[in-house]
Amino acid sequence: MADRSLPRAAVAAFVVFLTAVAAFAQSGISEAERRLDLARAELNERQATASLEQTRRLHAEGLASQSELQRATAEHEGARLDTEKARVGLANDLPSFQVLSAVKQVSPGGETRVVLRLRELERGYGDAGFVRGYLISVASGATIIGEPYQREVRLGGRGGRELTLTFRLLRDADEVSIQLLSGTRRETIPILLQRDQSEHRVQLTSANPSQDGTLGSKVEYWVQLERFASRPETLGLAVDGLASGFTSEWIDSSTGARISRVGLGENQTSTKLLLRVFLPPEGEGSWLGATMPLHASVTGADGVPVGRLELQLRPIGAPKLVLSSDNLLVPLSAGRTRTVMLTVENVGAADAHDVRLEANLPIGIDATFVPSTLDVLAVRDKRQVRIQLSAARDVVPAEYNLKVQARTQARLAYVASPELSFRLDVRSAIAFGGTAVLVTVFLFGTVGAVGWGIRRTRR
Repeated sequence: MADRSLPRAAVAAFVVFLTAVAAFAQSGISEAERRLDLARAELNERQATASLEQTRRLHAEGLASQSELQRATAEHEGARLDTEKARVGLANDLPSFQVLSAVKQVSPGGETRVVLRLRELERGYGDAGFVRGYLISVASGATIIGEPYQREVRLGGRGGRELTLTFRLLRDADEVSIQLLSGTRRETIPILLQRDQSEHRVQLTSANPSQDGTLGSKVEYWVQLERFASRPETLGLAVDGLASGFTSEWIDSSTGARISRVGLGENQTSTKLLLRVFLPPEGEGSWLGATMPLHASVTGADGVPVGRLELQLRPIGAPKLVLSSDNLLVPLSAGRTRTVMLTVENVGAADAHDVRLEANLPIGIDATFVPSTLDVLAVRDKRQVRIQLSAARDVVPAEYNLKVQARTQARLAYVASPELSFRLDVRSAIAFGGTAVLVTVFLFGTVGAVGWGIRRTRR
């Protein structure tokens, strides 16, 4: 029994192998071979039809049996199905649509659209009752970037009809692909989009359209300008929607020059610009911390708007530290310590946290801050800090500048106060000691002279 099962298993494996080879060979059949298969199937169907008609006549005359009529009918049905199979195989090898045009348009509101014109092709399947469904989308690489993501189209008959489909681009692109899905069949048609020059439109895009900005600083928006015309022209640049106290400027990225208009030469369709928005040093409660919409716009030579970009800016308050002292001239003797009072004030629009004091110390001078760190310094609040200054015994007598600065970490950056300079008049300990000795000698001498004069007078 075991010896017989082995040959059977081998035969089964060989059959599976032949089936796989046949399937692979079938998948590699060319369009010409598909058409030959269809012609052969149609010929067999015509022969089966003629044989069926003859068998029916013979059966009606009693010269053919019922089984012969059934056999002829089955053969005719098999031939018809083979013809349909050949037609489907040919249809699956032929393209479904011809792309007549693919145009990228920009609406007055700055929305980018793609308008496709497709013509259905004859795909070798001419059954008028057969309806084929398609899912059509616009993609860039492996990502669908059109909205709606897929449009459903159902067509029947022999083809030849034209379709106009509109998609909104979720991401700007010039090279896209049209994806067609029908059942398990997928077609991909790469195309380069045309630009609609019927209307004068300019497209503005930015990679960072929404930003946070600290009061007293600036925010930068990189703007890509793309137009749908090729003639030389000059376009005006403007910014709308900024609150009072905000200013802005346009910068040409290629030259770094400040501009209010940008000139484009013939066949120059795009350029890159920098929009800077400067925030005021102080904020108002109505817009501080709130999202502020603003608009970058482009106008033609006639002053008519041809492009617009929606931007957002959220002003954020920041602390601002100021140092002051009533005593900026400090005499200091070598080997001794002196205390100076320092005032730290927050004049900004946000609380300052973890305020640290730093000093640029001359050689031989030491400074200690008490306290060294302020945990929280509220808006419009001020705190007193003691600076304990000491000079080494061997310090060189001279005048020194001691620079003190306060720092804190704001939300977007470090904030540092302006430097406050103290002038230190450092004197040596020897000079003080010598002066004391001279004063003592002078006093003793004076007292002695007075006593001698009194004694002489009494004599």
